[in-house]
Amino acid sequence: MTTDREQEPRPDRCVACLSGFLALREHASTASIARMWAGDPAIEATQAQLSAIIAGGGDRISIYQCAACGLEMAAPCATWTGDTYPAQGYYLAFDHAEALARLRHPSGLRLLELGCGDGLFLEAAAGLGHRVTGLDFARPAVERARGRGLDARLGDVAALRNDLPGAETFDVVALFQLLEHVADPDALFGDLAGVTHAGSRIFVGVPAPRRFSRAVGHAERIGSTDYWDWPPQHVLRWTPPALAAFLGRHGWEVESVRAEPFSLRGAAAYIAAVDGRRGGWYAQPAHRRLRTAAVAVRLAAARLRAPITGIRLFVAARRAG
Repeated sequence: MTTDREQEPRPDRCVACLSGFLALREHASTASIARMWAGDPAIEATQAQLSAIIAGGGDRISIYQCAACGLEMAAPCATWTGDTYPAQGYYLAFDHAEALARLRHPSGLRLLELGCGDGLFLEAAAGLGHRVTGLDFARPAVERARGRGLDARLGDVAALRNDLPGAETFDVVALFQLLEHVADPDALFGDLAGVTHAGSRIFVGVPAPRRFSRAVGHAERIGSTDYWDWPPQHVLRWTPPALAAFLGRHGWEVESVRAEPFSLRGAAAYIAAVDGRRGGWYAQPAHRRLRTAAVAVRLAAARLRAPITGIRLFVAARRAG
């Protein structure tokens, strides 16, 4: 007799390196993930609505890990729909700075950003002399980007291809904190092949797999990771080998990989803020200082056991040909 657990969806191969050697890494109940999202001030949906979004009515999410490249994949692979995606705050971070440093010379490049938000990165790249275009699915963010005088468009790469004049392509493509959200990255990179050329560069930012928030327990952790690293927010957890394998399959040669440097002070403050907001004590200065110091001790101990990085991972690659 086949059990319900045996009938649960599971990936048959790694979407990065195509290996079939996958193992169950962990699972979490839909209720526990929905409960955590319900406590996020950016979320308007009820816990019941969140549960339906997260697993389509199922009672748990499973994470499978590739033995070859380390990619972690969610099953079922449920993501936010356009009308349920939580409001986002936009800011420039480590991966944006890495990309901008590589864009200082030469100027005048044609640049496309996927998931451009309100255009902060596009504006910075334009300030370096580049000709920029951004895509996003969030209409309010696109309108704010247009308000900055930027070429920001609502839609995806497939639609953009139809709007490009002649055989125009992009010299640079940037996607920051986007690839972990994409259930079918092969389709996305198939579309990107039509708007790039040999020698085009790509800048990818994803959550770092060894980030400090996975090294110690905290109020927003579920299983091995942060609650936002589960569906419906993230469906893939990338590693440097996984990114190299995936990009290589699509004709991109990795040139550099950099993890955001670890800052003990910054990491301790981040974890204490997470715990304090969820615990209701963050506005108490004395309590906050004591808890921050305690977190710093735990992080220092964790760092002795294994390498720890900051939140983000940056990869730069060039299209072969």
